[in-house]
Amino acid sequence: MLKILLVIPSLEYSGAAKQLTLLATHLPRDRFEPVVCVLGTAGPWLEKLQKAGVACEVLGWTRLIDPRAFLRLRQLIQRRQPTAIHAWTWPALRASWPALGGMKIAVLASGCLGIEEQPFLAGVFRRWMLGRVAKVIASTAAEAARFRMIGISQGNLVTIPPAVEMNTGPPQEATSVRQQLGLQRNARLIGCIGPLTMAKGGREAIWALDILHYLYDDLHLVLIGEGPDRGRLERFARVTEATRRVHFVGPQKDVAPLLSQLDLVWIPSLRDVGTNVLLETMAAGKPFVASRWPGLSEFVPKDAQECLVNPGDKADLARRAHRLLGDPERCNRLGDMGQRHVRDCFSVTALSKSFADAYASVGR
Repeated sequence: MLKILLVIPSLEYSGAAKQLTLLATHLPRDRFEPVVCVLGTAGPWLEKLQKAGVACEVLGWTRLIDPRAFLRLRQLIQRRQPTAIHAWTWPALRASWPALGGMKIAVLASGCLGIEEQPFLAGVFRRWMLGRVAKVIASTAAEAARFRMIGISQGNLVTIPPAVEMNTGPPQEATSVRQQLGLQRNARLIGCIGPLTMAKGGREAIWALDILHYLYDDLHLVLIGEGPDRGRLERFARVTEATRRVHFVGPQKDVAPLLSQLDLVWIPSLRDVGTNVLLETMAAGKPFVASRWPGLSEFVPKDAQECLVNPGDKADLARRAHRLLGDPERCNRLGDMGQRHVRDCFSVTALSKSFADAYASVGR
């Protein structure tokens, strides 16, 4: 039995938290014993993990340097004696490595790019640390190529695409979001899902909506999530006089019921992020317009590449949305195509098997 300690800063809604939850709840229990360590806040995914019988420990890390939380992490590692530690994102790796205290435990790392955005010395330190972990996990071929560019050897690099759960049960009951927002029943909704940061392209979405409202009096933008740039986005909505058409609904425990009510999803990322939202959108059978980043493009079916726009191109974002909103049959075809694509290529079973193989390779 291999004990795997999965370390993550938070279980708030994010791509990393979603993938960790899918993995921890689907690893074969006859071979693996997963334990989840949350450095900071628990978040909405904790309940799902606990219901699946996954052991979870929340350390309550509140500051960049938190000696008490660090000591609890070290004690947790000593008590659990894991076969391997899997750090999800750079903050988790930065905390886990020194907590080992010389113990010979294999370390794997996911979601640890972003070196080009770091000050020089911080980037050098991150390269040094990534070069010493047992396995670096990339989620896309584009991400793997960037890891190789910074010196990660091919032998230490594994590419494991993310997964998405297909909803095979009856449709979930959902309170009408249109009713909650005081809108007409036939109002059209475009959604953006994820943390409210400028890198996610929320400003570009509001700008594109301002272009479209001259064509559609009933079109509204729903921003699902929370983040440090919410205030800036709200101010921008006021400046563009779009407050009546832009709605901030905050984080959702489960986005599926709300996603099912959207007419279109925008993923206007200004960086190569947003793959989990893209997969969830396709799994829900919804049409989308997304930024043409290498990592995002990998997940889009060949016949749906027309749904990609250059990052930051607000006019094209509006133009592509206009074409889809005016062609319901095309939207239905894209929805069906997306569902088939994620069912065939991004299953939870494939995710679990790939990580099981990676864990077994370092646990020998």
